[in-house]
Amino acid sequence: MFNTSIIEVAVGLFFIFALMALLVTQTNTIITNTLNLRAKQLKSGLMTLITDERIQAKLLAHPLINMVEENITGELTPEKIKEIINSPPTNLTYISPETFTETIINLLIEEAQAQLFEAIHNAINTLGHGVEKSELRECLNTLRNTFSEENLRHIYALVYKLEDGDVKTALQTSLQTLENVFNSIEARSEEVIPLLQGAKNIADSQLRAALESILRTAENLNDARKKIEHWFNDGMGRVTSIFKKNLMWWSLTVAFIYCLVLNVDTLAIGQALWEDPQLRASVAEAARNYNADPITNPDLEIEIDPNLPPEETTLEDISMSVQQAQQTAQELVSLQLPLGWQYTPVTDEMVQQSLTFGFPDPRSNPRNFWNFIPGNSPNWFILILGKLIGLTATTIAAAQGAPFWFDLLKKLTSPSK
Repeated sequence: MFNTSIIEVAVGLFFIFALMALLVTQTNTIITNTLNLRAKQLKSGLMTLITDERIQAKLLAHPLINMVEENITGELTPEKIKEIINSPPTNLTYISPETFTETIINLLIEEAQAQLFEAIHNAINTLGHGVEKSELRECLNTLRNTFSEENLRHIYALVYKLEDGDVKTALQTSLQTLENVFNSIEARSEEVIPLLQGAKNIADSQLRAALESILRTAENLNDARKKIEHWFNDGMGRVTSIFKKNLMWWSLTVAFIYCLVLNVDTLAIGQALWEDPQLRASVAEAARNYNADPITNPDLEIEIDPNLPPEETTLEDISMSVQQAQQTAQELVSLQLPLGWQYTPVTDEMVQQSLTFGFPDPRSNPRNFWNFIPGNSPNWFILILGKLIGLTATTIAAAQGAPFWFDLLKKLTSPSK
């Protein structure tokens, strides 16, 4: 037993707040997993960070990311870009900074290569129709598909046979640049020049400027990786912040719905605990005996954060969350608190009998919805005002999270040393 009635009332209220907060958290988990909100928020964050639609599509469909169930085969047309961007996300809820950085570097290298191949392709197109042009086109396609020393030497040999002139010079220069870039990539050179060439080929000015700013200030490739990771972490930090704000609004909404439907009124419950010693003692005892250890009660550890890699959610996980929410609701109902609503018209005879036998005026019953209809009770306005205050207090308390209230309960119920 606790020392004073005030402490017992506080323990009872805190326990109710903790159960409500736990119920809200469990419901949020069900909603988040069912609607795949983590993955949707992560995809939205990536698209906010990567503002170029072509790079967005490549990033989302990249084998290292797999944010969408789409594959890029062949030419990336505007229609294909829209299809990838508008595809629903997979269950991916976490991307490591290292994976993102490696993907961006790969995409920049692809952009650099595409730009160099395009220069060679344009130079070949300036040739007149003939065998040389057809052979060069075929050889270029082979080189694009499989970059090797043999294929490169083959196209060099074909260019060497061309007549001297601007086209031959342009092709030789482009091939030499292409070879240097590939050699740099193959040798994992510390130079960031290939990445800068790829960044310059990005159409979106905002993303191009951001990447050029990062790469120009990088001393070497390793430094560029660190700067890209830092850029990604900043972006994901904003995603996390937005998600937590959205989750808080979800929590307030879910908490208010539960409070309204179950009529979890802090003022009415507090009054009931104060006036009923037996109820007060039983609720306090239930609070002391409740298993609030996060190790044995994992519900208390639920944290929805897109920057944390949770396990893959399955239908069994969602079903388990539903069962846990039902158990929490049953625990709340089993406390025999004045929860729920009634609708009982109150007559003058009922009022007279209650007052005669020393019972409270039934027109002041905060659980009887009939009393809240204007004109039915002389105290209808006070009842509505009190109900709004009571429900709002419970809503705000339930949105604070179960660990907060269970920690307070632990401090109140622990024996004094």
